[in-house]
Amino acid sequence: MSLLMTAWETKDTTVFARRWGLNRKRVAQLLVDGWADISRRDLQTLLSLERRLKGGPTQLEHEFLSLVPHPFWETFGKLTNGYASEQDGAVVKVDDHVLSALRSADVVLRREAIASFAPEVMKQVNCIMVGSPVFNHATEVALNALWEGKEPPFVFERPDWEASQETPFRRVGSKGLVYKDAKGKWIPAADKWVPKRGAPPPSGALVVCRRPLATEQDVTTMIIAGCSAAGTRRIAQDLLDGTVFVPPSHLKDGVPSVFLLVPSGRRTKWYNRDCDRVLSARKKKSASAT
Repeated sequence: MSLLMTAWETKDTTVFARRWGLNRKRVAQLLVDGWADISRRDLQTLLSLERRLKGGPTQLEHEFLSLVPHPFWETFGKLTNGYASEQDGAVVKVDDHVLSALRSADVVLRREAIASFAPEVMKQVNCIMVGSPVFNHATEVALNALWEGKEPPFVFERPDWEASQETPFRRVGSKGLVYKDAKGKWIPAADKWVPKRGAPPPSGALVVCRRPLATEQDVTTMIIAGCSAAGTRRIAQDLLDGTVFVPPSHLKDGVPSVFLLVPSGRRTKWYNRDCDRVLSARKKKSASAT
């Protein structure tokens, strides 16, 4: 959902926020980039204000509140190839359940064998890979093709991989992933999840690319890759719930966008380096102004 605010509201966000009982920082964020994580109460206030202004004597040139489709799903009303992890010749159940959930969400999906996947397929139809390179070779092939030999922004790690098996997106290490933040520092995101109550949170990666590999077709490639079964399941759940934060401007044709599920205490959070850069730049600007 996008909350779009025009200059009508205020040249002074403090006055506007105080007048309507809103969070001043959230109002300022809406004015800057059009997207914000706001409270239910603030959302109800904005909805009420929108209805009052529409029905009252004051008419706005533009709506300041509007609902827009989640940008991830714009092309998924047409045929989509689904590639689930395979272990010992059988489809991994969790990953197959994710594909079933996507079908239930009206994604026009047909499951294909991993062996049939090649990068050129991404240029012709929508593709969804479910599972990490541990058991889904299509995921690794797709990642390598999307980055075309460039340094990856994250890498999967497993202690049971051999050094001879290392590739740009896989290496020997603790179970989980490591990722590069907005400052260029590599950050570990271990996945210590085990199937029991109170287990540590999982980690994983969600990658979305519109018009991959310079294709002229209006298609999207999506990779749902948890470092554990719980990570894959959590990514799919948040994806279907629409809780993965993504400004539409961050999805550019041919450029893969990376959203990482990383542990944060006893919970998980979503990390996107582009969003982190915006927030870091804003903090620096605020600090220099003071």
